[in-house]
Amino acid sequence: MSNPNTYPLPHDLAERLREVFKLPWQPQTLGELFSPSMMGPVSWDIEDLFAEAPTRHEVKMGTRRGYTHCAMDALLLPFSQDQPIELRSQSPPSGTVILVRASKDELEVSHLEAVASFGMAREGTGAMQSLLCPFINLFPSKEEYEEWAAGHQEAWTIALPVRDAFALLREMARQGP
Repeated sequence: MSNPNTYPLPHDLAERLREVFKLPWQPQTLGELFSPSMMGPVSWDIEDLFAEAPTRHEVKMGTRRGYTHCAMDALLLPFSQDQPIELRSQSPPSGTVILVRASKDELEVSHLEAVASFGMAREGTGAMQSLLCPFINLFPSKEEYEEWAAGHQEAWTIALPVRDAFALLREMARQGP
């Protein structure tokens, strides 16, 4: 696994993130974007992570079943709630289900080559669920992500292994409130 904190952000995506989040400077890496110096202390309201309507990201946490707005919202749950989760996330182009079981300390992914996308709409304003979440998904392979990304020029996206995305969220949670 590479260091998840060092994933470079393409200039256009970094500038868009700076603009939308009103950041003091343009982040150069995902780790920098999620750092306390950039985003401030992070706190999560569990209800903000769950969607009101079904999405591609079905999650089970204890006795609760529901849907999250994006794959990363589901992967935040073990840290914000200190409970293990089971996520069934459908890849947008093929519908392939990527099964993830995660606790604060462990991650099991059904597809060894699975990647997570992280991105943002190139234009527009509004809720993060509309600007970010459509572009934060899981894919069974980098090739499937690349095919999907080529057809979504309305956003800037990057891909990283699911394990690296999880490690990044773990690090972000350690720096939290």
